[in-house]
Amino acid sequence: MGSATQRSAAKQSIYGFRDADPALTQAAAEAITTDTGGTFEFLRKSYRTRPALGALVNASFEPNFRRTGMRPEEITFADYDRPDADGDVPQLSVWTLAGSNKDLRTDDLASQIAGLLADGPGWQVQPKTGPARPARGGDVAVLCRSNDQVLQLASALSRRGIRVAVERSGLLDQPEVELALGSPTQAFTGAMLASAEKMAI
Repeated sequence: MGSATQRSAAKQSIYGFRDADPALTQAAAEAITTDTGGTFEFLRKSYRTRPALGALVNASFEPNFRRTGMRPEEITFADYDRPDADGDVPQLSVWTLAGSNKDLRTDDLASQIAGLLADGPGWQVQPKTGPARPARGGDVAVLCRSNDQVLQLASALSRRGIRVAVERSGLLDQPEVELALGSPTQAFTGAMLASAEKMAI
Protein backbone atom coordinates (compact mmCIF):
# COMPACT_ATOMS: atom_id res chain seq x y z
CA MET A 1 0.00 0.00 0.00
CA GLY A 2 1.32 3.41 -0.91
CA SER A 3 1.45 6.52 1.23
CA ALA A 4 -1.59 8.67 1.93
CA THR A 5 -2.09 12.22 3.10
CA GLN A 6 -4.89 13.22 5.44
CA ARG A 7 -5.78 16.88 5.60
CA SER A 8 -7.59 18.08 8.69
CA ALA A 9 -8.57 21.57 9.77
CA ALA A 10 -9.20 21.69 13.50
CA LYS A 11 -9.39 25.48 13.33
CA GLN A 12 -12.33 25.38 10.93
CA SER A 13 -14.18 22.83 13.05
CA ILE A 14 -14.73 25.44 15.78
CA TYR A 15 -17.71 26.70 13.77
CA GLY A 16 -19.52 23.41 14.40
CA PHE A 17 -20.52 22.92 10.77
CA ARG A 18 -22.42 19.62 10.56
CA ASP A 19 -21.65 18.99 14.23
CA ALA A 20 -17.88 19.23 13.74
CA ASP A 21 -15.96 19.24 17.03
CA PRO A 22 -12.37 20.59 17.39
CA ALA A 23 -11.36 18.02 20.01
CA LEU A 24 -12.74 15.15 17.93
CA THR A 25 -11.04 16.42 14.77
CA GLN A 26 -7.73 16.73 16.58
CA ALA A 27 -8.03 13.32 18.28
CA ALA A 28 -8.90 11.62 14.98
CA ALA A 29 -5.91 13.18 13.21
CA GLU A 30 -3.56 12.14 16.01
CA ALA A 31 -4.94 8.59 16.16
CA ILE A 32 -4.70 8.04 12.41
CA THR A 33 -1.18 9.44 12.29
CA THR A 34 -0.01 7.31 15.23
CA ASP A 35 -1.66 4.09 14.02
CA THR A 36 -0.19 4.42 10.54
CA GLY A 37 3.28 5.49 11.66
CA GLY A 38 2.86 8.82 9.92
CA THR A 39 4.03 12.30 10.82
CA PHE A 40 2.44 15.70 11.33
CA GLU A 41 3.26 18.65 9.13
CA PHE A 42 1.62 22.03 9.53
CA LEU A 43 1.08 24.50 6.70
CA ARG A 44 2.85 27.55 8.06
CA LYS A 45 2.91 29.49 4.80
CA SER A 46 -0.06 31.53 3.64
CA TYR A 47 -0.56 31.79 -0.11
CA ARG A 48 -3.39 34.34 0.22
CA THR A 49 -2.50 37.05 2.67
CA ARG A 50 0.41 39.38 3.35
CA PRO A 51 2.78 39.72 6.33
CA ALA A 52 1.01 42.66 7.96
CA LEU A 53 -2.43 41.04 7.77
CA GLY A 54 -0.97 37.68 8.77
CA ALA A 55 0.52 39.25 11.89
CA LEU A 56 -2.92 40.64 12.78
CA VAL A 57 -4.55 37.23 12.29
CA ASN A 58 -1.85 35.53 14.36
CA ALA A 59 -2.25 37.98 17.23
CA SER A 60 -6.04 37.75 17.10
CA PHE A 61 -6.47 33.99 16.99
CA GLU A 62 -3.46 32.44 18.70
CA PRO A 63 -4.54 33.17 22.31
CA ASN A 64 -7.98 31.63 21.82
CA PHE A 65 -6.75 28.54 19.98
CA ARG A 66 -4.02 28.01 22.58
CA ARG A 67 -6.79 27.59 25.14
CA THR A 68 -8.02 24.54 23.23
CA GLY A 69 -4.63 22.88 23.62
CA MET A 70 -3.29 23.68 20.16
CA ARG A 71 0.37 24.58 19.74
CA PRO A 72 1.61 27.81 18.09
CA GLU A 73 2.85 25.95 15.01
CA GLU A 74 -0.67 24.63 14.49
CA ILE A 75 -2.17 28.10 14.63
CA THR A 76 0.07 30.81 13.26
CA PHE A 77 1.57 31.64 9.89
CA ALA A 78 5.33 32.04 9.68
CA ASP A 79 5.76 32.81 5.97
CA TYR A 80 3.78 34.49 3.20
CA ASP A 81 3.68 34.12 -0.56
CA ARG A 82 2.70 37.74 -1.13
CA PRO A 83 4.70 40.78 0.04
CA ASP A 84 3.18 43.77 1.78
CA ALA A 85 1.75 46.48 -0.45
CA ASP A 86 3.97 49.16 -1.94
CA GLY A 87 4.51 52.59 -0.46
CA ASP A 88 1.67 54.19 1.46
CA VAL A 89 -1.03 51.63 0.63
CA PRO A 90 -2.67 50.82 4.00
CA GLN A 91 -2.71 47.18 5.00
CA LEU A 92 -5.94 47.52 6.98
CA SER A 93 -8.77 50.03 7.25
CA VAL A 94 -11.59 50.05 9.81
CA TRP A 95 -15.03 51.48 9.12
CA THR A 96 -17.42 52.48 11.89
CA LEU A 97 -21.03 52.00 10.78
CA ALA A 98 -23.58 54.56 11.88
CA GLY A 99 -27.17 53.70 12.76
CA SER A 100 -29.25 52.48 15.67
CA ASN A 101 -30.43 49.31 13.91
CA LYS A 102 -29.16 46.86 11.29
CA ASP A 103 -31.18 48.46 8.49
CA LEU A 104 -29.47 51.80 9.00
CA ARG A 105 -26.06 50.18 9.44
CA THR A 106 -26.53 48.17 6.24
CA ASP A 107 -27.44 51.37 4.40
CA ASP A 108 -24.37 53.10 5.81
CA LEU A 109 -22.17 50.19 4.73
CA ALA A 110 -23.56 50.45 1.20
CA SER A 111 -22.79 54.19 1.22
CA GLN A 112 -19.21 53.58 2.34
CA ILE A 113 -18.68 50.96 -0.34
CA ALA A 114 -20.06 53.37 -2.92
CA GLY A 115 -17.69 56.03 -1.62
CA LEU A 116 -14.76 53.64 -1.89
CA LEU A 117 -15.54 52.85 -5.51
CA ALA A 118 -16.08 56.52 -6.34
CA ASP A 119 -12.64 57.31 -4.91
CA GLY A 120 -10.77 54.43 -6.54
CA PRO A 121 -7.38 56.19 -6.60
CA GLY A 122 -7.71 56.80 -2.86
CA TRP A 123 -8.09 53.06 -2.25
CA GLN A 124 -5.14 51.32 -3.84
CA VAL A 125 -5.10 47.55 -4.38
CA GLN A 126 -1.81 45.68 -4.58
CA PRO A 127 -2.07 42.79 -7.10
CA LYS A 128 0.04 39.68 -6.63
CA THR A 129 2.32 41.00 -9.36
CA GLY A 130 2.77 44.51 -10.70
CA PRO A 131 2.18 47.96 -9.21
CA ALA A 132 -0.73 49.05 -7.05
CA ARG A 133 -3.89 50.14 -8.89
CA PRO A 134 -7.17 51.89 -8.00
CA ALA A 135 -9.85 49.75 -6.39
CA ARG A 136 -12.73 48.54 -8.54
CA GLY A 137 -15.98 46.69 -7.93
CA GLY A 138 -14.55 43.20 -8.31
CA ASP A 139 -12.17 43.87 -5.41
CA VAL A 140 -15.01 44.22 -2.91
CA ALA A 141 -16.49 41.23 -1.10
CA VAL A 142 -18.81 41.34 1.91
CA LEU A 143 -19.37 38.40 4.26
CA CYS A 144 -22.90 38.40 5.71
CA ARG A 145 -24.42 36.37 8.54
CA SER A 146 -27.61 35.42 6.72
CA ASN A 147 -29.24 35.30 3.30
CA ASP A 148 -31.58 38.08 4.37
CA GLN A 149 -28.62 40.34 5.07
CA VAL A 150 -27.14 39.47 1.69
CA LEU A 151 -30.34 40.55 -0.08
CA GLN A 152 -30.66 43.68 2.04
CA LEU A 153 -27.12 44.83 1.29
CA ALA A 154 -27.44 43.91 -2.38
CA SER A 155 -30.58 46.04 -2.57
CA ALA A 156 -28.88 48.98 -0.86
CA LEU A 157 -25.94 48.78 -3.25
CA SER A 158 -28.22 48.48 -6.29
CA ARG A 159 -30.04 51.64 -5.27
CA ARG A 160 -26.69 53.39 -5.51
CA GLY A 161 -26.09 52.08 -9.02
CA ILE A 162 -23.59 49.40 -7.99
CA ARG A 163 -23.87 46.03 -9.73
CA VAL A 164 -23.91 43.14 -7.30
CA ALA A 165 -23.16 39.44 -7.78
CA VAL A 166 -24.93 37.26 -5.21
CA GLU A 167 -24.15 33.56 -4.83
CA ARG A 168 -27.09 31.34 -5.60
CA SER A 169 -28.16 28.58 -3.22
CA GLY A 170 -26.95 25.53 -5.15
CA LEU A 171 -25.57 24.07 -8.34
CA LEU A 172 -28.93 22.78 -9.57
CA ASP A 173 -30.40 26.29 -9.20
CA GLN A 174 -27.93 27.80 -11.67
CA PRO A 175 -29.61 29.00 -14.91
CA GLU A 176 -27.23 27.05 -17.16
CA VAL A 177 -27.98 23.83 -15.25
CA GLU A 178 -31.73 24.46 -15.34
CA LEU A 179 -31.47 24.97 -19.09
CA ALA A 180 -29.55 21.72 -19.52
CA LEU A 181 -31.96 19.72 -17.36
CA GLY A 182 -34.97 21.14 -19.16
CA SER A 183 -33.86 19.79 -22.54
CA PRO A 184 -31.67 16.71 -21.96
CA THR A 185 -31.58 15.77 -25.64
CA GLN A 186 -30.50 19.21 -26.82
CA ALA A 187 -26.85 19.74 -27.73
CA PHE A 188 -25.74 23.03 -26.20
CA THR A 189 -23.19 25.30 -27.69
CA GLY A 190 -20.89 27.56 -25.73
CA ALA A 191 -22.90 30.57 -26.86
CA MET A 192 -26.14 29.09 -25.51
CA LEU A 193 -24.58 28.35 -22.14
CA ALA A 194 -23.09 31.84 -22.05
CA SER A 195 -26.59 33.24 -22.63
CA ALA A 196 -27.90 31.14 -19.77
CA GLU A 197 -25.19 32.47 -17.46
CA LYS A 198 -26.27 36.04 -18.26
CA MET A 199 -29.65 35.25 -16.68
CA ALA A 200 -27.96 35.25 -13.27
CA ILE A 201 -26.50 38.75 -13.65
